[in-house]
Amino acid sequence: MNLIIRAYPYTIILLCVVLATPLSAEPLVRSSSQLEQVSVQGITLSMTPKKAFETLLSAGFKAGNLHSYEDWDSDGVEFVRGQYGSSSGHSSVTFSRRGMRIYYISETFNSPGNPIDAVTAIDKLREQLGIPADSEKCKTVTAHSGLCEVEDAKDPNEITIFFKLQILSTMRIFTISRPKELVQH
Repeated sequence: MNLIIRAYPYTIILLCVVLATPLSAEPLVRSSSQLEQVSVQGITLSMTPKKAFETLLSAGFKAGNLHSYEDWDSDGVEFVRGQYGSSSGHSSVTFSRRGMRIYYISETFNSPGNPIDAVTAIDKLREQLGIPADSEKCKTVTAHSGLCEVEDAKDPNEITIFFKLQILSTMRIFTISRPKELVQH
């Protein structure tokens, strides 16, 4: 036994870590009405596309050559604010609509040289959605990295809203969507 441990110490450590890690954490479920209120740069799935468009414009985001909601004639639009490498970072928000309903919101925020406070971001979501601090699906890994995944049903075929926040040091990625509507599109 000592020979095996001396010959393969990293394999033994890896095996212990694998055996101690749960195979799959139970899905974290919250009501669709709660998830519709999760804000990404001030916009939510519960807003009208016009209100979301105007909210982002008033927050200093630019949408290419679109200056008003009436100029927008496609399903999706991307808004940007800031510059890569700047002290305030660079944010890109995309959202898509079908009629008067938003079905997809995504934000990628990059802040090179300025690590994001994952603890505060994850704690804020936990408080808003009533998620316990020990949840495997919504946790910080370090002060500047974390992951939170929430859906509105345990059964994958019944999910109508899915939310994910991922923080990796200087990058934050938010996504909230109505997956069934994404597939239909």
